[in-house]
Amino acid sequence: IVVYRDRSEGEVRDIYRSIYKEGKWEQGAPVAKDGWEINGCPVNGPAVAAEGDRVAVAWFTMANDSPKVKLAISEDGGEQFGKPIRIDKGNAIGRVDLLWHEGEIYVSWMERDASNQGELLLRKVGRNAGLSDPQLVREMSSARASGFPIMIKRENRLNLAYTEEGEIPRIRMWEATL
Repeated sequence: IVVYRDRSEGEVRDIYRSIYKEGKWEQGAPVAKDGWEINGCPVNGPAVAAEGDRVAVAWFTMANDSPKVKLAISEDGGEQFGKPIRIDKGNAIGRVDLLWHEGEIYVSWMERDASNQGELLLRKVGRNAGLSDPQLVREMSSARASGFPIMIKRENRLNLAYTEEGEIPRIRMWEATL
């Protein structure tokens, strides 16, 4: 399965998926229809992760000029997705990633706080779509140069890599036990 931000002739950007079956890619189908109309090419793409037949997709949207990070879950290999749930705290800038661990989903994203400082956040989504409180991983720049944080799972550890801006930008790693 691949996920992407589709583009209609009317410049509406919705999240779509395509599944590879019997040697070919199916025609794309919507994961969710946000109706984000933008005359441009947003750099904030979706993230996808799977655990068996369960597939999760996270994405950023600015539909109706309201920034949000959303998550949709499929129980059938991506054929159908449930109603998206909102992940962010209210001032999202996106840059999402996600991973599965023993039936739970970890979603990372960036937001701006009340003083316009960037924050890298992490939230766990339980088996019944229950949301943990957002966890602040790091305050950081919200500029594009801060990049797109990426998560990996290593044994029972979650590693989150991000770019620390400065005269010499550096890649930093945050680690937590799963």
